[in-house]
Amino acid sequence: MSDNFAGKRKRGGKRERGPPRAANKEEAPLPDITLEEYEQRKMEILTRAVLSENLYVKLRTQLRDNKLNELQDYKAAIETKTCPEYLAGKQEADEVLKKKMDINQARYELKMAQIKDEYEAETDMASRSYDDQYRYAKGRYIDFFKELIAEKERRETDVGSLLGTLLALPPLPNQTTERPIFKDIVDGTYQRAQGRSRKADR
Repeated sequence: MSDNFAGKRKRGGKRERGPPRAANKEEAPLPDITLEEYEQRKMEILTRAVLSENLYVKLRTQLRDNKLNELQDYKAAIETKTCPEYLAGKQEADEVLKKKMDINQARYELKMAQIKDEYEAETDMASRSYDDQYRYAKGRYIDFFKELIAEKERRETDVGSLLGTLLALPPLPNQTTERPIFKDIVDGTYQRAQGRSRKADR
């Protein structure tokens, strides 16, 4: 046990420092150049910088011109309604409008069918009600005329019976005979007859 842990570092002990790092290598000294070479390199660098700047300006100008041309083409396409974005938006709007119109048309047809059914039902009901009222009124008129005819026949029968009774009565007596049935009427008639006969004698 002691041999196994002998080589291990004790907890809390100091770490052993490694060997010291080697010093940074000194940079290689730049080669000596003459003033003429320096000026030449300087001119080359400046020339490259100017060329790069000119190329940047040229590219920027070209990009601006391209953007301006695209903008003008876009405006012209919008005015002529040939812009792809406009056409895509118009197509989408047309599809949405078509769907809405189809829905509205279906609702319209459904509503018109409902109104037609209700109208036909009301017309049929009114027709049946009219037929019922017509038959009822016709029946009442027929019954009324039947009652009139029956009343007329009854009155004719009564009048016939009355005339038969009157014709079956005995002749009216005079004052010297028995008392008449209609004495007041007979007396008045007799007196008027006597008055007329006296006037005739004179």
